[in-house]
Amino acid sequence: MTRAELSELGLENLIGTEALRAYMHGYFMDNKLYQRANMVAKPSMYEEYQKEKNRQKAKERKERRITLNRKKPEVNAELAAKLEESGGLADGRFSALFQNPDFEIDKNSEEFKRTHASGLGKRVESEEEDDAAAIQAMKEKQRKSTKRELPLEERLRAYSGAGWGR
Repeated sequence: MTRAELSELGLENLIGTEALRAYMHGYFMDNKLYQRANMVAKPSMYEEYQKEKNRQKAKERKERRITLNRKKPEVNAELAAKLEESGGLADGRFSALFQNPDFEIDKNSEEFKRTHASGLGKRVESEEEDDAAAIQAMKEKQRKSTKRELPLEERLRAYSGAGWGR
């Protein structure tokens, strides 16, 4: 131990006694005495030691766990990902769909475009968004009607049809 370590533990008063023996640039000390002094100087050391030991055990347990590394299919990978999210990929009846290249979906084919003509992947607006858009359009139309930007017929229709005004 060095002089700095002795002062840290509060054992400087033992210098020159039989408990410390000078050796090169430091001192030798009985291990039991060192452990006791350490416990007195740092009472939370044991708790920290326990926490670290528990972290190591948990890490070892985690490393020993068996993990399943599922191989992602090469054929129809997008469809497999979509089905995996919904939990439908576990069904073994459709395994050939993801293994056999003959079943690969060609998104550039005319048949695919015809069957998915509605625009696969487009976001469908909810009824609430449609209502909000309709209300906004009516307000805009009414605003224009007050500024006399629209012909008289359309201004009257905006007031009467929307239920605004009188």
